[in-house]
Amino acid sequence: NTIVAPLPGNKFLLAGGEGGVATNSSGTTALSWIYDYATNAWSATGNLPSGTFRTCFTTTPSGRIFAAGGYNGTTWSNELREYLVGSGTWVSRAAMLETSGRSWCSLKAYESGGNEYLVVAGGVRALWSEVLATVERYDITGDSWTALNNMPGVTSLHYAHLNVAANRMWVFGGFGGTQNAVYEMNLSAGTWTTATPLSASRYNVFTGSVSLADGRVY
Repeated sequence: NTIVAPLPGNKFLLAGGEGGVATNSSGTTALSWIYDYATNAWSATGNLPSGTFRTCFTTTPSGRIFAAGGYNGTTWSNELREYLVGSGTWVSRAAMLETSGRSWCSLKAYESGGNEYLVVAGGVRALWSEVLATVERYDITGDSWTALNNMPGVTSLHYAHLNVAANRMWVFGGFGGTQNAVYEMNLSAGTWTTATPLSASRYNVFTGSVSLADGRVY
């Protein structure tokens, strides 16, 4: 999976991935590009610190872009990276507590009490032999992670939705666990319950889409 995130001015960022533009021997790339809808043109921007794919990513309510974890073809990462829109560069932030790394996880952002937070959930490492139920919260101002309660079951390649007004985050489906499961977290308490399951199994839903300010979806 590549990193796809909206930028001001009806643009979006595309970073990382694997394939024909590899920048290392493992077949992954650190290259990053910006697409400008107005000019229908791509331009290069600052590279990721290292090549990666299967990375989880999000944009905060204030427009900051973060990417967590990933896989470089050899090892799993627990790194957190932030793309600085003003300078067009990537910087490293505090690493996740899951020291062996994670990929194909979910990463959601929210604001509370004037501060912004990230929540990372699930994922996989060591191919499919280690699917995760672990959850962590990142305090952007403090540049620090806190472990939250585990989800009721392991999952990866799932879809997550966070609603601050409802004080809830939901995880839907996924691969490596119960594929129609729905897990619900109380944001303030960090506790999980199992909700009504989906009518059918599903995974890898809309993990690489981006919506621009004018409503276009890529």
